[in-house]
Amino acid sequence: MLLRGQINTASPALFLGRSGGDRTRDLIVPNDARYLCATLRYFKVRGRPNVARYQAALILGKLHRLIVPTYATIVIMLTLIACLAGVTALISATEFLQKHSLLKKGELLRKIAHMAVAIFVASWPWLMDWSLIQLGGGLLLGGVLLNRQLGLIESINGVKRRSYGDIFFALAIVLCATATNSKVFFALALLHLALADGLAAITGTALGGKWRYKIMGQAKTVIGSMVFWVISLWILGAGLLIASNGAMDYRQYFWLLVGLPPVLMVLENISVLGLDNILVPTAVVTILGIVVVG
Repeated sequence: MLLRGQINTASPALFLGRSGGDRTRDLIVPNDARYLCATLRYFKVRGRPNVARYQAALILGKLHRLIVPTYATIVIMLTLIACLAGVTALISATEFLQKHSLLKKGELLRKIAHMAVAIFVASWPWLMDWSLIQLGGGLLLGGVLLNRQLGLIESINGVKRRSYGDIFFALAIVLCATATNSKVFFALALLHLALADGLAAITGTALGGKWRYKIMGQAKTVIGSMVFWVISLWILGAGLLIASNGAMDYRQYFWLLVGLPPVLMVLENISVLGLDNILVPTAVVTILGIVVVG
């Protein structure tokens, strides 16, 4: 209540009083407009309610309630735009390197763009809420589908073999943001795409020429598979400690490190047409959600 010149800032204020003090009059002041009136004197002149100032406060309060959500919405949308602009900048940077002959076309260019974007997307939960991440993934999906029609960006799908990895990557962002509410789990899932998958492909191409094998007609290398396993082990080893604040049961921690990396490596091996871009991250968030949270 507004009594004796004080304002209740915890809830909408109720002004009681009339000259003479034996009858009451209700005067509702919006909570968000409390900064508009520091003391009761703004509403009273010579002991009588000042109707003009009261009405002005109500109008300003309504405007405040209208402006603040609008401002917040603008900030949220600008954050989403900035995140999508960051993805565009990273892809543009790889295109620039390729056009100036600093990177060759093909698998290496695509993997570098893939790694850079996935590392950046892994940070999104600390920048946006889950609904915006889902929206961002949906917009990226629309962008890659448009690029497939126009062929503007070679670093996304400029690869000779048939692959839909760019589409599955965008879908993975949406699915992971839907399947988990853990920022760390989401980041671990995307880091598997960025580091484990990306470095496995690069090292396998560079060093694994002699030790090759095929799964479903798709060439793989022993070195690439082992790199995936080791990087996955490193990502999970550090990430699970961060997610649990170091309080995870050591047996659960041990079995996750022993069992999950080879499972993810097998998924990556058997995935054709770029399906690993969706199977690996969704497996990470699903298994961690069941084992660690459940």
